[in-house]
Amino acid sequence: MEGKGAHLVASYEIDMHETLSEYPSPRAILNAVTESKVLHARQLCEIFLSRSTEADNVKLEHLIPAVDQSERLKELIAQLDREYGNRKIDGSPCRVFNKMLLHPTTGRTDGYDYDSALNRVRPILKEIVAEIESRMGLFRRGLRA
Repeated sequence: MEGKGAHLVASYEIDMHETLSEYPSPRAILNAVTESKVLHARQLCEIFLSRSTEADNVKLEHLIPAVDQSERLKELIAQLDREYGNRKIDGSPCRVFNKMLLHPTTGRTDGYDYDSALNRVRPILKEIVAEIESRMGLFRRGLRA
């Protein structure tokens, strides 16, 4: 990759890193919050879908054993799997989160709109968390104060 696209991507990453490290501008803070939402949504999708073959990655079974998973939870996981898609499906949240957030591609700018991808998975993630909480009492903590 050459030219303007690569420079824009690298410039954005440099700006975000330096600005957030020194004196965060309102634009840098807004982008950081957006990117954080995407990163954490991606992490939850990866945990709940348990696609990783890495032994040290957190998986759904670590939170709630398969024998304790309700039919509702299994339905929600299947729904999340359909909505999240995979890295090969253009426009899927999986591809958007991975390509546009985690890789310095030319399509990534300082104003990429993640709302469509987030809106596809966020309601399902909330339902999954609520289902696990209702069955296991997990995640009850004072972080939302």
